[in-house]
Amino acid sequence: MPATNKCLKCAKEVNFDKDKEFRCDICMLPIHTTCSGLSRTEMQFILSKDSVSYHCDKCIKQKSEISELRELILDLKSEIELLKKASENQRTNLTTPAEEIITEVAERQLRSRNVIMYNLNENQSNDQDLIDVQGVIKKISTVSTEHIKLFRLGQSRTPNKPRPIKIIFKNSDDAISVLRNNKKLKEINSTIFVRSDLTKMQMEHLSNLRIELQERISNGEKDITIRYIRGVPKIIKSKN
Repeated sequence: MPATNKCLKCAKEVNFDKDKEFRCDICMLPIHTTCSGLSRTEMQFILSKDSVSYHCDKCIKQKSEISELRELILDLKSEIELLKKASENQRTNLTTPAEEIITEVAERQLRSRNVIMYNLNENQSNDQDLIDVQGVIKKISTVSTEHIKLFRLGQSRTPNKPRPIKIIFKNSDDAISVLRNNKKLKEINSTIFVRSDLTKMQMEHLSNLRIELQERISNGEKDITIRYIRGVPKIIKSKN
């Protein structure tokens, strides 16, 4: 009886004795050669060499996400150390608690779906705020605003100074799309703008970076600016 299993791509049975198909070397699930996306030469090379491994698209994506998470953790450690060095109460043998990093990663993931909108006229009802926010977003982006949630930040209203609005999207991709089109807001309204929903650590780190940037410029350093690298603000050389 030939060995059979289901292809990880099409979910149909794979007959190894007849078709000489192969498995992903990470998840060990089988895949038809026709479903693998490989050329005939690549398939023959993999099937003929024991030392050559095959990784499916899903496992490659998971490896990439793990790599990005490791980079984020390293960036967080760097940020934490910078903040602690800037603190007046810094102690000599201070270490970075793992709980602090884990909490910060979770908080950033949670806030990645959020956008803060500033200077939108404040209404008496949340329903009217929703209509106004949807109208602004539709002018600068094609993301769906059907299921967004929002609320004003702050307790009391101030005359002639509307409170910022936190907008919560279904996913981070929608939030990123709106943030990328922030410049378009200047074309339709010179006062309204949007920003990322930063954690306290991110805001402190950005504030320290701005102070450092001004100090370096005052000391004669030229062509430097703050840019976001993999979501982390850093001082880099500018193109101009």
